[in-house]
Amino acid sequence: MDVYLQMLSELAEFEELIQDLKKKKTPIDVLGVSDSVKAHLIYCALKQLNTGGLIVASDSEAAKNLYDDMRFFFGERTFFYPETDLLFYDVEAKGQDVTHKRLAVLRHLMEESEPCCVVTTASALGSVTVPSLVYGAHVIRFAEGEEVDLGEIAKTLTYLGYCREDMVEGAGQFSIRGGILDIYPVDEVEENPVRIEFFDNEVDSIRLFNPETQRTVERLKNVTIYPARELLFDEEQRQTLVKKLQNLESQLKSDEEREEKLRKSLRRDAERLLQGQSFPSLDKYIPYLYEKLPTLTEYIKSDVIVFWDEPSRIRDAMERSEHQRDETLCDLAERGVLYDAKGSYALSYKTMLSLLLKNPLIGMSGISHGISEYRAVRTHSFTTKSLNSFQGKLEFLCDALRFYQQNIYRTVILAGSKVRAQNLLRQLNDEGFSCAYQEKLSNLPNPGGIVVTTGSIRRGFAYPLTRIAVIGDREIFGAEKKKRRRFKGKPGDKISHFSELNPGDYIVHQNHGIGLYTGIEQLYVDGVRKDYLKIQYRGTDTLYVPTDQLDLVFKHSAKEGSRVKLNKLGGAEWERTKERVKAAAADMAKKLIALYAKRTTLEGIAFHKDSEWQKDFEAAFPYEETTDQLRSIAEVKADMEQPHPMDRLLCGDVGYGKTEVAMRAAFKAVMSGYQVAYLVPTTILASQHYNNFKQRMMQYPIRVEMLSRFTPLSSSVPIKSWENQ
Repeated sequence: MDVYLQMLSELAEFEELIQDLKKKKTPIDVLGVSDSVKAHLIYCALKQLNTGGLIVASDSEAAKNLYDDMRFFFGERTFFYPETDLLFYDVEAKGQDVTHKRLAVLRHLMEESEPCCVVTTASALGSVTVPSLVYGAHVIRFAEGEEVDLGEIAKTLTYLGYCREDMVEGAGQFSIRGGILDIYPVDEVEENPVRIEFFDNEVDSIRLFNPETQRTVERLKNVTIYPARELLFDEEQRQTLVKKLQNLESQLKSDEEREEKLRKSLRRDAERLLQGQSFPSLDKYIPYLYEKLPTLTEYIKSDVIVFWDEPSRIRDAMERSEHQRDETLCDLAERGVLYDAKGSYALSYKTMLSLLLKNPLIGMSGISHGISEYRAVRTHSFTTKSLNSFQGKLEFLCDALRFYQQNIYRTVILAGSKVRAQNLLRQLNDEGFSCAYQEKLSNLPNPGGIVVTTGSIRRGFAYPLTRIAVIGDREIFGAEKKKRRRFKGKPGDKISHFSELNPGDYIVHQNHGIGLYTGIEQLYVDGVRKDYLKIQYRGTDTLYVPTDQLDLVFKHSAKEGSRVKLNKLGGAEWERTKERVKAAAADMAKKLIALYAKRTTLEGIAFHKDSEWQKDFEAAFPYEETTDQLRSIAEVKADMEQPHPMDRLLCGDVGYGKTEVAMRAAFKAVMSGYQVAYLVPTTILASQHYNNFKQRMMQYPIRVEMLSRFTPLSSSVPIKSWENQ
């Protein structure tokens, strides 16, 4: 029997729940479950009945927390179905990541032969997606030896939402070069793009390739390409929609500003549809495309168990969402963006619940009872307990373990990684506990026993009636989910949006030099009204830069309060400045080449490759690393592994993560048997960095000390002679 299922096998409430599900006595309310207990209970129910599950949460945060825990219990067959936003305007660019993730889930649901589990929110569940019959019918299959019309394939791929490019770099793109067709699928089944080579019209070979190196990863006999967009309809639906738009336009009789704006919009969109074009604001015509809105519910099989997480919260969240959507639709209709506000753009709460009640449904709550929208056939109350954090204190953990031993609990400790588990096992044994280690949990300990294993859950839990406790790594180490850093732009950065500028800022135009930004002005050019950045140069010179050319504009890097000399438009001054900089850079490059040529002849220390402890240490960093930070870390460690002296200067503003780069380098040096001296300019910084280093390295056999003018001589750091290091 599965070990985690065994934890509930002796619990009478769980056995009664399983019997009710087998007899189809649903809906059921389950009370007294919270946090990670929910994920464990869901997993055990699905495992016992060998069926799939749909977990519906009230919001994205609750859904992602459940998804993280279900990934630990249920593994790779757990999928997250995210929320999406409706677009009522033709924006120039929209990220397709969310759409691709949703489509990947649909593909898994259509192809998975084994039971899987989908975690989502009520809003995502009720949002429109591609109908299941349309999704299954609109796929392209390639097989070696088959004949294919490349011209028709290009049209089909475009219709399915793929964008034609010179070279594929991301999901949802395709390219045709001679007899080679490259396609980057949008789902997560194929992580690499597909290259299909033709001999005349016959498929000669199919292979996956690395988009960076262009090298073959794997040869395939056949491949299936699925749609890349959710709003997908056939030619008959297209013609029907065009007629509806033309009919709506004919009903507009007034010359009021709203109706004139709406008339132009309907006429333009009808013309685009007739030409076979797709456009972002197509979402506003959803009510005219579908009589019955297609949603994720179409893909859920009848035997899948639906877990309704905190029913009262879902109801409240859906009511708020519906109210906000109604207000938005009314506002858009008043402004002439929509014909009217009566259309249905998502399933209502009651409609969605009525569809899901056709499946076995379990409402799960921590303390509250069910809701009036359905009457539970049975209610089961579980006695569970969520564990409190030990705040990274070993003594707090030991106190809890003594309590569990005295009360004859079977205790399982999930320590995260293998390295952490082994380190914790050693520390607990040193504290007098007799702990067993299992890399993958295969057996429960005896009553009063403790097992340390790998794995991570959001929060630990206990079943007091059966005397079982599961302690998570976050209670022990205090590790939170990695937080994303947010940075403001700094001088010298490219400007991504004009809102980053304030009137009076000095900026540099790549072609015209230093100017003074004075604001945004709207100008008519060739009958088109557009926004322009107004830049004042020396004298009366003024430059207007279209907002779509912001890539040519940079923030000036002058110090605050310093006087800046403006350039003159059309003069040679800026060109001379660029030439001087180029000449100085070339001169410096020559000197650096000579210096580095000399350095390569010197012998240095080649530090060891990354150990398991190094990987574990880096994984404990509580923030999400930036792209530049990851690149710097990789470059520094690569330098350290070379048998030459390292010569690297790492620059960055406060808060950009320089300390973490240095800390990982220091850890790597210590793991290779060397001492590290970390020099800082002030005693305050010395104290701060000392505490940071000590906190990060406390789980490892590393001694961290501080040496400053406030360190007593009696406690000086015993450092070996650095001259010989």
